[in-house]
Amino acid sequence: MPHSSPLLDELERLTDEMDLLLAQGRAGVPSHRLVEELADKARGIARRLDAAARGGCRPLSNPPVYVSPDGRKAGW
Repeated sequence: MPHSSPLLDELERLTDEMDLLLAQGRAGVPSHRLVEELADKARGIARRLDAAARGGCRPLSNPPVYVSPDGRKAGW
């Protein structure tokens, strides 16, 4: 059974999107507008990969029962 992780799964899903982005860049007439559009799409892909690599928010494993109003003291 192959190894899987959220990052690998997202990379696999984004393969077609990255291929399309490359094809658009190669087929387009070089211009400032094309570069900006490709850069925006590339940043979107990067954000999705970053989110997959970092994972979602997880609940604290041992949160304090009490935290002082100034945040300097806590009690378990």
